[in-house]
Amino acid sequence: MASTQSSSSSSSFSSSTVFAMASSSLPVNSSLLLLSNMSSMMTVKLDHGNYVVWKHQIEVILDTYNMIEVLNDSVTAPDRFLKDSSGNFTTEIDPAFIAWKNREQAMFTFLNSTLSPAILALTVGQKSARGVWRVLEKRFASISRSHVMSLRNELNAIKKGNESIDGYFQRIKQACDRLAAVSVFVDDEELLHIVLDGLPSSYDSFSSAIRTRSDVLSIEELNALLNAKERIIKKRSNGVDQISMAMAANFHSQGFPKGRGGRNYNQRGRVPRS
Repeated sequence: MASTQSSSSSSSFSSSTVFAMASSSLPVNSSLLLLSNMSSMMTVKLDHGNYVVWKHQIEVILDTYNMIEVLNDSVTAPDRFLKDSSGNFTTEIDPAFIAWKNREQAMFTFLNSTLSPAILALTVGQKSARGVWRVLEKRFASISRSHVMSLRNELNAIKKGNESIDGYFQRIKQACDRLAAVSVFVDDEELLHIVLDGLPSSYDSFSSAIRTRSDVLSIEELNALLNAKERIIKKRSNGVDQISMAMAANFHSQGFPKGRGGRNYNQRGRVPRS
């Protein structure tokens, strides 16, 4: 009987401890080291305004340590006890369960250490890392989506108006920085169209030429080209203004012949209507 139990336990051990062996040969010490390493990498504590940034940093760290599966349902927790050859549970604790439990508790402790006191209060009663993660997702997911949408709308609504190209680009950069702060990044191609859409009609020919290019310009190249175009537009505008001013000065210097009482007359000698 003892040999049968030993044999079945050994067989069950070989199949169920793969996770434990992959996790660590010393589960407790490994989990403590893992917790220490992850905590040292985390620089943001979750509050009511930075969920997207916090989540992004958490996921990067968990991917680094191959721990992301602890928070989702892709891997189920091993059974607490080993099974015999008949598939019945024995009283022997499965080493894979111990390894899983140590990792899960390390994750639970780690998550809680990244929460501000106000957010920690939302997770009271949760006993696992998965439980904490789901509570936070449910609480903040819709808020974060709304915030990101608002920031995107703000970026798309920027128009150049009468300001300089450099001032225009500065406002766009500030909007992009606010999006980057919540881990939303705008690539060069999308940003190029946003910039062109915000230009006034005097840049229409320029915009058409850029949109029909086969290659995608970098934002730095687009900025340089727009500054050059701005100088051309200003030069033309100044030239037109100077011509208009010269014509007006010439007109006023010639004037009309004056009649009695100093009134101006037109070429037929009549007083022009006011």
